[in-house]
Amino acid sequence: MYYDPAYAGNYAHEVIHHEYDHLFTYTYYKSYAPYDPDWLAYNAPGFTNGKGGVSCYEAVNTCLTGQHPIKGFSTGYGASAIEEDKAEIFGYLMTSSYYHQLKGWIIDDPNLAKKVANYKRFIASHSATMSGNYFNDINP
Repeated sequence: MYYDPAYAGNYAHEVIHHEYDHLFTYTYYKSYAPYDPDWLAYNAPGFTNGKGGVSCYEAVNTCLTGQHPIKGFSTGYGASAIEEDKAEIFGYLMTSSYYHQLKGWIIDDPNLAKKVANYKRFIASHSATMSGNYFNDINP
């Protein structure tokens, strides 16, 4: 893959971190989509993920679009699969303008707030540097 960080500004930064999350997940779990019942429990009752990220690029798809289209998700793309949900949240945590949007959404979205808190704890458990106020500090 080729990424030009100058292209599309914050979007490109978020995409790079999104893809880095997939690499990290695979390296840690030896799977791009490890089963995570705790994460699934943060979704609204009755919610079912879509058919995965690749399905969002098909000519006919049922993927949600846009930012925070429903409670519990930072993006419609994230609702397509658990691995995309986590990667989108990581990308938002690492991109200043998106991070501030995320912080605003979690005020009134307890499902998304639980996911963000879960992922921050997971990240901190693997990197002491990324604990505490790390995300606030890198996203002034």
